[in-house]
Amino acid sequence: NEDEIKAAQRLRYTVFYEEYKAKPSDDMARERRDMDDFDSISDHLIVIDKSISDPHEQIVGTYRLLNNKAIGENGSFYTSSEFDISSLLESKEPLLELGRSCVLADYRTRPVLQLLWQGLVDYMIEQNIGILFGCASMHGTDINALSEQLAYMHHYHMADESIRPRALDHHYVDIDM
Repeated sequence: NEDEIKAAQRLRYTVFYEEYKAKPSDDMARERRDMDDFDSISDHLIVIDKSISDPHEQIVGTYRLLNNKAIGENGSFYTSSEFDISSLLESKEPLLELGRSCVLADYRTRPVLQLLWQGLVDYMIEQNIGILFGCASMHGTDINALSEQLAYMHHYHMADESIRPRALDHHYVDIDM
């Protein structure tokens, strides 16, 4: 519901902007919520700690789920702002964009991650999803400091070329390191 979405946005703000020091927009800083236009058309997966009495603080983990049914014929995914995903869209597979994933530091444990992943699997089955995709953040922008992780992704986890997104030119970095 709307209150839970706002609580998930506050959790995202805590993790992204307070813990990891991302730079919020003025609106986000004023409201202390990580929010954008995609929130209103997305489903929000949440993990709740019912032992916390304040309902505004019970959400300890979240994923934002945006499937192609929700964006319609003329809509777009967040990922389109950073990648050319035309090959994914042309695949005609039911798509699910995963985004804004975060868990409070004290809850970054196997059981909480398993709850999120089980929720994703249940959603995929319920919605008949064929392909998962989305943007992921890494800590920092120094390519040399991230070279080991980027090379690992390139050599072991590239999508099939027929559906592989490519970073837009102004974001592109060759990760064949």
